[in-house]
Amino acid sequence: MIIEATPAEELLKYHQIFWAITSVLYADYQQEFLFAVKVLEAFFAKMDFSDPRIYQHFVANMPANREPAFTGLQPLLLKGLTSDFTAAETIQLLKQVALLPPENALVEVHPDPQHRYLTSLLGLAPWLMANYEKEAGTKLALDLAQILQKVQLQKFTDLLCNFAKSVFKTEKEFGKKLGSMIAKKFFPAEEMYAFSLLAEFLDIGPNVYKRYILDLMAGMTKAVKWKKSVLAKEDSPALFAVVGKQYGTERWRKALEVMDVVLNRNPTTVDIGRSEHVNVVERIGDFERASRTWQSLDKGKALVSNSLYQVVQNLPSLLAQQATGKPLPKPPTPRGFDDGRQPSFRKPSVSMD
Repeated sequence: MIIEATPAEELLKYHQIFWAITSVLYADYQQEFLFAVKVLEAFFAKMDFSDPRIYQHFVANMPANREPAFTGLQPLLLKGLTSDFTAAETIQLLKQVALLPPENALVEVHPDPQHRYLTSLLGLAPWLMANYEKEAGTKLALDLAQILQKVQLQKFTDLLCNFAKSVFKTEKEFGKKLGSMIAKKFFPAEEMYAFSLLAEFLDIGPNVYKRYILDLMAGMTKAVKWKKSVLAKEDSPALFAVVGKQYGTERWRKALEVMDVVLNRNPTTVDIGRSEHVNVVERIGDFERASRTWQSLDKGKALVSNSLYQVVQNLPSLLAQQATGKPLPKPPTPRGFDDGRQPSFRKPSVSMD
């Protein structure tokens, strides 16, 4: 592969490849999505994206008038967690992205900078729970704890350190505690986002993580302030219908634990008979333009084709390039940054298609 064969310094000249591949993440075809994830993994293997010089270079060279607007690598990767075919590779890349420095604008673009950490926790928590008391899980917990400490989320730092120390009797205990802390810190503002995302993972994601998702939801539902909750409105989406669908599985006891809280607090919220797939795109229109569901739509192929065409038109041939041996010049102040370090966020436009 061209990325693996090219020195890191030389690879910086081909930022068009990076941005073309991020466009492929919008595709509705799992094979194409997985291809994009693997190429991005190759980028991360060759380059240190925690280096300000590196990520500012890519941000500065983001294509102008990008459509859809770039919301960050992390939100684009979430779709990969809803398929057995893409989940394993996506989690490996998501772990690297989540650990990038707080000021790194490639991770997530959102009006609230702390939103990215909520997304990281929701996306990675099921994997963490599945790896409780394992070396890989302990390492990720400690790495996340360091990042969260930098942004003054100390309670989450302490929780993850306790996870690494195996303080909890079971991963279930950790999941419920994390769910409760998420609700207390981010709700009600992020209530619909959090429940919608977990409902999508639960509905069509890998079975291996569903028991842990239910533990998270159990912790969240018990901490919800239902009198102020958007979930208490009669016209709110029946997000908990997918929980009811778990009754015929080995997870029925965990599902019952979630539904018991919901029905006791607000029985009008849930339509148990509703069993159709919950589409997160319809629930989070104020944040994410990329579809998280796998559909055979022409827009995916069109976007991929356009991305590859831009590469062909703009990318100089590797064979024509001669290494100069000179250090890469300092990149200009990237768009989206006020002082070269702190991102100035803007709310992305919304599309409901």
